[in-house]
Amino acid sequence: MQSVQSSEAISQRRPVAAFAAAASLSTRIQDSEFLWFGLAAIGIIVLEPRFWLLARYLGGYMLQHPEPRPVLAGLPHLSPIVPIALAAFLLTFFSTTEVRLKLLALMVLPFAVLDGGLDAPSALPIAAVVGTTYLLLQLPLSPLRLSFVVAGFCLVCTVLMARLLPGDAVDVFLGGWPVLMPMLWYSAHRQARGRLSLREFASYISCRLVTCPAITYDDLRTASDDRLRATRWAGMRALYIALAASFAQSVGSRFLARFPLASVHGFTLLATSYVHYVSYYCGIVLRFNVFIGIVRLFGIGVRSNFNYWLLARTPNEHWQRWNILTREWIITFVFFPIMRRHRQLFLAVFGALLTSGILHISPDILTGESSVSNVVAGLIYWFANAAAIYAVLALPTRFPERFAGLGDSRLWSVMGIVLTSCFYAVLHGLVESSDTWSSMASFCARLLT
Repeated sequence: MQSVQSSEAISQRRPVAAFAAAASLSTRIQDSEFLWFGLAAIGIIVLEPRFWLLARYLGGYMLQHPEPRPVLAGLPHLSPIVPIALAAFLLTFFSTTEVRLKLLALMVLPFAVLDGGLDAPSALPIAAVVGTTYLLLQLPLSPLRLSFVVAGFCLVCTVLMARLLPGDAVDVFLGGWPVLMPMLWYSAHRQARGRLSLREFASYISCRLVTCPAITYDDLRTASDDRLRATRWAGMRALYIALAASFAQSVGSRFLARFPLASVHGFTLLATSYVHYVSYYCGIVLRFNVFIGIVRLFGIGVRSNFNYWLLARTPNEHWQRWNILTREWIITFVFFPIMRRHRQLFLAVFGALLTSGILHISPDILTGESSVSNVVAGLIYWFANAAAIYAVLALPTRFPERFAGLGDSRLWSVMGIVLTSCFYAVLHGLVESSDTWSSMASFCARLLT
């Protein structure tokens, strides 16, 4: 009799428990804004023009009213990893930070393959180099000596990869490796400050192999649920910035198809060079922000690597707003040591900018894809950057009365943005026209006519 009563009581409690569970889940959804995040995630996909064309094509095919096959080339779009990452993000929305980070680590390799950043011929050599690098980091050396050992090893590996790997794999390996080298140098300093675990190093390098120098060891170590909502919204914002960059890149590509650099003169050439410069840089912002946005959605508060670079008023401000964390590495390991040792601003600025230039130019030199004119144009680009940044830093200290108050002037701010934009437009156009000496000379001549 008691068993019957207890079973009836249990059956009566089940609807109450189910209702309580549903109410708890509803409260959690409201507190975490799950629905809003879901709508935002869907919106990122829906706003892509490729989505509408593909949906229309597939719909017509299923209804036996086939549409012409859509032409997707040149349309704004995000990487194919974005829908997969958003699905994983929504599935792990209520999971712990540890679960989200493990899933993200498992997804790194598929992400790299889908995004075109990794292929089979380059996977094993890169794994061997990274593994040997971790062993080198265990050497009992000072931070400076350990840094030089790691950087020297990476340089030797870079040269060997350029000689031994097939063409496509070389492009994949060298495309991101010179940027990875500074991060490995940073790893040496991190190891010298405290023991660097294999798990920490592997997580860090796996994220770096998706070509994002915006992640640091501290980002991986401090991931928590304390500021999860703010971090996730920042990730969604980064993805929308990437989407906006894809639209800007698409508009720029269409403009350049109508007004190619080789066929315009004077002010039109300057404007075309500026559009090319913005379109090219938006492609970089697109790639970086996709990764930054995905990592933030999984709870890692990665810092932004760009800060409204189109609004820079001086070349120095442009350098502060563009590729921020790589600049921090250059400042830390090149600029400050020169200033401490020699106390010469000229030497420090030129050393920092030319070091950055060598890291950017070296992949094409090692693969033999750059002609002498390409290399010269690249060196001109970084030398001109260094000269302009030095002038911006030095002139106000030498002539303080003439530059007093300019920073607070709106007119000067607008003029500075225009002049800085023209400066980088000209330099970018020169680099893009550097296939031959005659094309470089033609660009300069047409710019003045």
